[in-house]
Amino acid sequence: MATQVRATEIPSTKFQPQPAPGSVTEPAGPKSADEKHFNTLALAGVSFGLISCVFQALGVMPILGIVFSTLGLVSFDDRTEKMRWMAGFGLGLSILITMLSFR
Repeated sequence: MATQVRATEIPSTKFQPQPAPGSVTEPAGPKSADEKHFNTLALAGVSFGLISCVFQALGVMPILGIVFSTLGLVSFDDRTEKMRWMAGFGLGLSILITMLSFR
């Protein structure tokens, strides 16, 4: 007697990976304030803005503050990052120092 081996049918839908057994998936909702992290570009922008207040003779500092603060505002994600005000404050401060240095 020969046994027949049946081929299993593959469903026509696309394969979607399933989570491993016992793993925990994160909810898609917003994270709490404790789980959010700082936007590094915004932090760099406000740092260069504050440094440019002290070292006004170095003309590159406010320009770097403008660049990093703008990048921080553009790349900001409300769901995963906090402290958006740092990018806005760094941008405003850097623009103000740049305008004062050219007068």
